Amino acid sequence: MIRSVAVLGAGVMGAQIAAHVANAGVPALLLDVTTEAATEGLKRARALKPDPFFTPESSSQLAASIRALRS
Repeated sequence: MIRSVAVLGAGVMGAQIAAHVANAGVPALLLDVTTEAATEGLKRARALKPDPFFTPESSSQLAASIRALRS
């Protein structure tokens, strides 16, 4: 059983993968080099049609778990 997922890179594919994992009810952590890059990835995912988020709760969960990678 998968308990949580971390997605490295909030580009087009990474943000959508994180969205679909969150839809499945699995806590997802979206990581990128800066918090701003991860936030922009989430914004791009939310703007897609059809929206990859099935519920507002899955979108909120992912938004709350955006982090920047530290070197």
